[in-house]
Amino acid sequence: MATNGAGNETVRLSPSIAKILLDKSPKHAWLAHRLLGGQGKKPSAAQVKGSAVDAMVFGGTVPKLTAAAQEEAEAIAGSIKDALQSRGIVGTPQYRIEWNSDGTDCSGVVDLFNYNEGRFWELKTSHDLSDYNIVKQIEQYRYDLQIAAYIEGLNAHEPNFDLDAEGTFIFAETSPPYDVRFVSVTPRMLERGKADWREAVSRWSQCMKSNHWPGRGDFTADVSAWRQKQAAEEWLKDSGIE
Repeated sequence: MATNGAGNETVRLSPSIAKILLDKSPKHAWLAHRLLGGQGKKPSAAQVKGSAVDAMVFGGTVPKLTAAAQEEAEAIAGSIKDALQSRGIVGTPQYRIEWNSDGTDCSGVVDLFNYNEGRFWELKTSHDLSDYNIVKQIEQYRYDLQIAAYIEGLNAHEPNFDLDAEGTFIFAETSPPYDVRFVSVTPRMLERGKADWREAVSRWSQCMKSNHWPGRGDFTADVSAWRQKQAAEEWLKDSGIE
């Protein structure tokens, strides 16, 4: 049973590892966890710049960037700081939480947490801040799972916290005019995130107890829904049916 990593540090499930677990497999999640496989995927240039912006806004070590990327990151961070100040948003940055979810040790780092209001904010960067693309990113990268996990974690981490934590995304544009949008989620989207988080916790718990980390497994391939739709459209066109 793999309960400890390096030294006596407890192996904990985070939202980022949960995403890998659900999108890929337990084997991939094991490999990516720093206390298990310890071979996380090398971040892309965009991810490095995003981490730099996060550090410039909320504190931390800014990764080394090219001169051009540094200048752009500073411009993005400046817009975010202005947006936070104009809304009077304050709190504790980089707030680490550790909690137990149905017997599973979990952890995360909230970008900004205001205890008195019971609110927290998570920063995301994107080249496209359209409504469509923001929703697409939330679903594609399972940001709804992250919000759900942090709501659970904050309520469990703070025993005297008598409010239900509320999370909001801060989406920052990575090119001029470096727009900033504050994005909340509907109860329906939040429920989907909670369901995904519960599924990840359940699967992680099973793997931790058995120390068995399966891959994707075998499957039988079939024609995709996209290909079926394309074939149907071609048939209608050939039949002269509009």
